Amino acid sequence: MARWEKDHSWNDFKETIQRRGKALRVDLIFENGYLIVPHRTKYWRACSGIKGKYDPIPVGYYIAHTFRVRNEAAMKRDGVGFSVNLDPLFATNRNLLRIHPDGITGGSKIGTRGCIGIQEKCQEANNVLKSFFRKPTDIVYLHVINNTNVPSPD
Repeated sequence: MARWEKDHSWNDFKETIQRRGKALRVDLIFENGYLIVPHRTKYWRACSGIKGKYDPIPVGYYIAHTFRVRNEAAMKRDGVGFSVNLDPLFATNRNLLRIHPDGITGGSKIGTRGCIGIQEKCQEANNVLKSFFRKPTDIVYLHVINNTNVPSPD
């Protein structure tokens, strides 16, 4: 069970939003090969998956939480390593999805195993994303609209 599910189910959350007549606040968008922070006018080229090897992140809404400093090659680029956990707000068999710098995955120089891999300005992305998670309970919402940046294997 994801951390955000401990107190409320997603259906309860959706019903509360609908009753109040509010739309879900989206803090991050992954679309057309970019991870976008709309209210801060920041964006970074990003990818998800590797053609023929790993499927890209599914389209839909996610709760992003838990910023971590990382040293694994797959989550490090240009000397910067971090990750943010992603919990889908829909039924899927996918798990362990993250946002992280696009490092070396499974011998490939670009691409991820379905996570969102940031491919540029990783220090800036680190600083902006880290600022969302000052407390352990902080969450933000990600909307994956489509994924046109699926790298080919080397």
